[in-house]
Amino acid sequence: MRAVAAITAVALLALPAGRAMAQTATQDIDITATVLNSCTINNVAVGTPNGTANIPVMGFAAGAVNTATITPTGSPFANVACNTASNLLLTSLNGGVENVNAPPAGFTNIINYNASATWNGATATINTAVPPTADAAEPGTAVATTAGTGNLVVTITPQANTLSLVTGTYNDTLRVTLTPQ
Repeated sequence: MRAVAAITAVALLALPAGRAMAQTATQDIDITATVLNSCTINNVAVGTPNGTANIPVMGFAAGAVNTATITPTGSPFANVACNTASNLLLTSLNGGVENVNAPPAGFTNIINYNASATWNGATATINTAVPPTADAAEPGTAVATTAGTGNLVVTITPQANTLSLVTGTYNDTLRVTLTPQ
């Protein structure tokens, strides 16, 4: 019996220190991330103008506006994405395609138009003739969309003028805005 006890004692001494009393330690690390609501057109939030549209005007004295629908260069705009529900809105920054020269009686210095932007199953529109006296930024009606990716298609349809147009250059900026909710 003493021999067994001696062998057991020798075996216990042969074990590495701490092995008989092994203890596991753990540390949990919580990992988080925050993704802000975001919409991009051509992979940026604020782009430079990359679409243009020219409204044909025929005739000399009367300046008759061609009312055929125009697709701006660059449309459809690719790489449009919103990671959350958003509102799609069109805004005419001048309230129509405007000439800075004041019109004399019987003339006008504005070409009104209808425009639409379609993205992710929603279509926003604007009619710059409403209200008829607009001479500053004029928003259309915002429409709700869901999160998604895809192309943004924009069309512009000039409206026939009832008065002759004054001579000169006419311009406007049609702004397409996707606002995350």
